Amino acid sequence: MWRWTKNIIQALSSVFSPGKTESAEESISEGRHLPDVHFDNLTIVDKAPSNDVVGPKQFIEVIYKDVPRWAIFKCPCSCGNTISLPLQRPHSPLWRVTESRAGRPTLHPSVWQNKGCMSHFWIEDGRVSWCGDSGIAPSIARPDLYGRPRN
Repeated sequence: MWRWTKNIIQALSSVFSPGKTESAEESISEGRHLPDVHFDNLTIVDKAPSNDVVGPKQFIEVIYKDVPRWAIFKCPCSCGNTISLPLQRPHSPLWRVTESRAGRPTLHPSVWQNKGCMSHFWIEDGRVSWCGDSGIAPSIARPDLYGRPRN
């Protein structure tokens, strides 16, 4: 029964919203509204670009010698900060990037800026979903996890 329902959802979503992907199917089946696509594609390079070269809606994954190294993009809040996240050990925390069927990035776990804009968000299928505590320092919003801010 679920497979039949999923096929109908997929067919309807391709007719009414051709840009939607597997994430969209799940959201439609759960009755959730999807945010607009922010990152149209995933650009893969072998050398990290300078921050001033990264465009406002560009998501770059640096892969060197077949090893994912960095995810680089401008903060989606429009503050202009370039975010660089490690994708390899020994960094902690480290993130993981996957590419959707539509060629857009998904990033796990969430991003929570601890300086500047304090944005907290998820990126899934190129769409940015804002967390309710965005704009609040992690050490204030979640002192149980992040402790007190350092001076």
